Amino acid sequence: MQSNDYAALAVLRLERARELLIEAEDLLKNEHYKSANNRAYYVIEKSINALLAIDGVMTKTHKGCLLLFNKLYVRTGKGGFSQEDYKQAAKAEEIRSVSDYDDFYIANKKETREIVEFAGSFYKRVDEYIELVFLEAIANKRKDSPTIPFEDIVKESGFTMDELRKLADEVEIE
Repeated sequence: MQSNDYAALAVLRLERARELLIEAEDLLKNEHYKSANNRAYYVIEKSINALLAIDGVMTKTHKGCLLLFNKLYVRTGKGGFSQEDYKQAAKAEEIRSVSDYDDFYIANKKETREIVEFAGSFYKRVDEYIELVFLEAIANKRKDSPTIPFEDIVKESGFTMDELRKLADEVEIE
């Protein structure tokens, strides 16, 4: 897979995470807590896999996804993700698993609300981080003004996330 493909994959995964977040919020509102737990976890999982795609990394398991997030982002401080983010993501995966497979598990509103809220804030932070990565890649590709500081390009760009998504297939992320 080429780096353009990974950028496009990251965008697709973020789009799916956004859809899943809407589903999780609706399920929570309608008191379908087990299903909301499932959808909320997948918001987190798709968001993490979008991050990993930016690095050209693919995983096949939920545990692998979490472990690579911890290794590549949490431990390095990349993207500002913390140990608490990792703990919340791991907790969401555990709750998703029991919600899906334990017939006797009783999901509760408080715990589900916390997971859905974390999923929403986590998705937003991942989306913002990837937007900055794309802007930085675009800035680095500007041949006519290679000395413009990144902060100035961000201020001047006026890009929306939709516009960045359209540019994703033109940008190589290294």
